[in-house]
Amino acid sequence: MGFRKHTTTALALGLLVGAFQNCSSGFSSIDLSSDLAPTSSAQDSNSSLPIDPAAPLQVLAQDSSQIIDGILRAEIRLNKPDSDNITVHYATSPGTATTPEHFFAIDDSVTIPAGQTSVTVQLPVLASGTAPLTFGLNIKSTSKGLIGRATAQLTIAANSVAGPFLPKVSVAQHFACGINPQNELKCWGNGFNGQLGDGTNVSRNTPSPVIGVSQVKQVSAGDWHVCALTNQGAVSCWGAVTNFYNYGQLGNGSTTGSLTPVTVQGLPYIKQISSGFAHTCALTAQHTVLCWGLGRRLGNNATANSSVPVAVQGLQGVRHISSGSDHTCAVTAWNTVFCWGGNNGKLGNNATEVSLVPVPATGLSQVKQVAASSNHTCAVTLAGKVYCWGYNGAGQLGNNSTTASLVPIPVPGLDGIKQVSSAYQSTCALNGQNQVSCWGYNFFGQLGNGTQVDSLVPTPVPGLSNVQELSLGDGENSMLCATTPLGLQCWGNSGNSATVLLPTTIQGF
Repeated sequence: MGFRKHTTTALALGLLVGAFQNCSSGFSSIDLSSDLAPTSSAQDSNSSLPIDPAAPLQVLAQDSSQIIDGILRAEIRLNKPDSDNITVHYATSPGTATTPEHFFAIDDSVTIPAGQTSVTVQLPVLASGTAPLTFGLNIKSTSKGLIGRATAQLTIAANSVAGPFLPKVSVAQHFACGINPQNELKCWGNGFNGQLGDGTNVSRNTPSPVIGVSQVKQVSAGDWHVCALTNQGAVSCWGAVTNFYNYGQLGNGSTTGSLTPVTVQGLPYIKQISSGFAHTCALTAQHTVLCWGLGRRLGNNATANSSVPVAVQGLQGVRHISSGSDHTCAVTAWNTVFCWGGNNGKLGNNATEVSLVPVPATGLSQVKQVAASSNHTCAVTLAGKVYCWGYNGAGQLGNNSTTASLVPIPVPGLDGIKQVSSAYQSTCALNGQNQVSCWGYNFFGQLGNGTQVDSLVPTPVPGLSNVQELSLGDGENSMLCATTPLGLQCWGNSGNSATVLLPTTIQGF
């Protein structure tokens, strides 16, 4: 949206931009460029607003290192109160981006009530970048109409806004894939559906290189297929060679599986991927979501399968996604959670009906990460608290009960959590000391505590330290893995070996 500039100033309006989570810090001026002026409308001659040619529009920003999860607070301020309500239409645009990641564009309005001088708005910024974020403002009076316009620019420093979490290891039912420290993509476990990506449908007890794809920065495994995201923002998928298990989840326009990676058709630059039982979703550089595969979980308000990506309806400004067996959840720029697909309460919307489009998780805010699984969903807040919802037959909600919940409920006793990972009926969390606690189903040793007894509350996983990330398999007898400086350590059951009750290093990874 363009905003005209004029030669005289009719209104002083301050725009203070600071970190929403820490507003007490000092402000420092950056990239000031502004102009506020009357329009050529005849209405301007009746304006009662104060005229102060010496008061420009200011843009002040907190040091970018203080920006928390990209949420900014903006105060739009008049230099004097007015007898009319003043409506400010504010829009942001990324300008000419030099990378596929960019600022999120907003087009909205806010009212400064009569007699007041300011109003606060929230401006989510989803990614760092060298391109400036342009603020444009139209100022209207209730009785006098459009009375002025303004523009200003702000650049968020590089690396000040975190991108989506990109796990390097992904565990599925009976198999796993991961990117090792040498940046090699390897898979191991059950391979009868071609999901190991080595050109065969042979199962392997040790990691085997995936052929035909390189420079991979994230991998995501579904039940019988796998997808990989490259440094170039492209996505390739493989597996599902048995027709019974293929619903188009490879995204290549067919329902024929592949023993080696094939390119997903028609995708723009992708920032993150997440695979479920027979579908995959992708987060675009424009912070929208595309999905493909088995229907009723693609978020496109349809029940049909799709072998090519389709747009999830009604979502914008998405930061992070996570797919469970038959549902997917997304964290938005406003740190809220929306979910869609199958529902036994795991959508968190106080209902059990399937939703073909995204619905908000009830009462949940300030979320930074979400983890979806077969039967339940969990989320981590900016404050490091964990909330879970859905089925609770094995205590996977962590609230010392086996009662299901249709809405998010807190997991007691957890603080400073950085990541949560949910599996079939188990959940694990990584805390600020890089230690792991797990709870829920434990028949195959999923809790990693040396027993096979379920736990209704979080219990520490012994022998693990300096954990970097977690990955839990979304199957009843799957394994769980933790990436550490000593190597990849896993426990549980891979489907090809005996149950392992304590973390054990994966050889050959």
